[in-house]
Amino acid sequence: MFMTFFSRTIVLFLLAKPLMGLAIDLQPNDIVAPPPDKTYLMLSYFATENTTNYRNGSVVSSAPYGSPVINNPNLVLRATRSYTLGDLPGLTFAQLPYGTIQPSVSLANYPTSTGIGDFTLATAIWPYANRETRTLLIVLSELFN
Repeated sequence: MFMTFFSRTIVLFLLAKPLMGLAIDLQPNDIVAPPPDKTYLMLSYFATENTTNYRNGSVVSSAPYGSPVINNPNLVLRATRSYTLGDLPGLTFAQLPYGTIQPSVSLANYPTSTGIGDFTLATAIWPYANRETRTLLIVLSELFN
């Protein structure tokens, strides 16, 4: 009896695990239920630069890390499709980032690294969406990341 309950609990957890999302990157207007049967492509570019090295929570200013510079340009491709699931509006997107890490100045001896980031597949379903009053209730699920 206990083993059956335990086995069912483990199977249920494993089946529900892909549906558990901790955080999803929302772009402006993502929270509003889109019109159904639309396809969107988005290409984003952003770059960051870090010029401070930390060790144990304190800034390190001594050699060889006295003037570190790490540039991190990124490109993100996102494909989105909106639809209706019964009467409920829904949206699914797939996202793939591509980035580079470029150490320079005091970190110039380290190699540059370039590559593809984590693939993300996420779905949003609105159990309630009234476009006229802009009243919404959304359920988000990150499937893969």
